[in-house]
Amino acid sequence: VSTQSTWVAMDAVSLLDVLNITKAHICGASMGGMIAQLIAIEHPTRIKSLISIMSETGDWSSPKPSINVQLSVIAPAPKEMDQLIKFRVNLLKKLTSKHYFNEEEMTAYVKKGIERSNYREGVARQVAAIIAAPARGNALKKVNIPALVIHGKEDTLIPPGNGPHTASCIQGATLLMVDKMAHDMPKPVWPELVAAIKELASRCTKRNGNSFLGIIL
Repeated sequence: VSTQSTWVAMDAVSLLDVLNITKAHICGASMGGMIAQLIAIEHPTRIKSLISIMSETGDWSSPKPSINVQLSVIAPAPKEMDQLIKFRVNLLKKLTSKHYFNEEEMTAYVKKGIERSNYREGVARQVAAIIAAPARGNALKKVNIPALVIHGKEDTLIPPGNGPHTASCIQGATLLMVDKMAHDMPKPVWPELVAAIKELASRCTKRNGNSFLGIIL
């Protein structure tokens, strides 16, 4: 696996260099999980453990989102502020947990995000990078580090089957499928996620005698 898309993984490793950190626990969600996988593949000596959350391997055989979801993600966004906020809230309503969705909170969250940065080409560039990236399944089979794969059972963007598929590609990986979680990490599931990540880090600490350090991508 070697393409321009791996530059982002190199950025994370370069950050470790600047901070004088030899190895770290690498945790990534969604596209961040794909980047974390690339770090494990291309920079195995820099990683203590891999935590891949609601992500996938890029293999053609892995489950794909429905056409409706794909079209919703790439649909052109309106330019007018109020309409743009409504558009993004409606999109996130399709992708996030229906059990915990709160329209008022999501609207405030989206509005704050748009006010911080509204780079319209960002989504298209992200989708293009994911599509262009080579499949990682075979390369992950050569990875021999402690790994945890977390996936929501109700994920519509990266379907639940990607959790077991990713875990099956990594030797000895632990798989956690989370109830009532979609393509998000709602607060009610945080304790379950934190406990699983803490358990993995504790196992690594006992084995290697190193302190815990996490990097979220």
